[in-house]
Amino acid sequence: MSLLTQAPAETQAETQTPTERLMQPLMTQARALLRRYGTLGPVAFAMLMGGQVERISVTPKRLPPDPEELKTALLEHLAQQSATGQWQGAAIAAHFPLEQPSPEGFEDAIIGHVEMKDGSVLQATLPYRVTGGQLGGIIPRKVVFGEIHVNNTASTLFQFS
Repeated sequence: MSLLTQAPAETQAETQTPTERLMQPLMTQARALLRRYGTLGPVAFAMLMGGQVERISVTPKRLPPDPEELKTALLEHLAQQSATGQWQGAAIAAHFPLEQPSPEGFEDAIIGHVEMKDGSVLQATLPYRVTGGQLGGIIPRKVVFGEIHVNNTASTLFQFS
């Protein structure tokens, strides 16, 4: 098998930890939204007790104009649902300005945070830069991603029952 050939999905799923299995669709969805819209509102996923991963959303009466308000509403929803015992993990990704530019010189990042009921926690930081996308699409939008960094971190968002 060539180094450029991807392993079959079944093989990847078998070798990934549940935390990684939850992080992968979270970051994939965040990258896709960023490429499509040039910006990123918060996105969340949960892993059910059976291991299925599903996207989580909240439906506020009105969409908050500030992405921070939407992130707060989504975090509250995730915290409430994680306490019910129906999930083995929850994850959220959102845009964050970096305190210091990345090695690539990027000042923005997607931060993905995954917490599992067993206590395992991962946080991924993916720096990016968006250029173009002006003049009604005459100048095409280009999203350039830097190197992703994944760290184990402390559980901060959820209290699983």
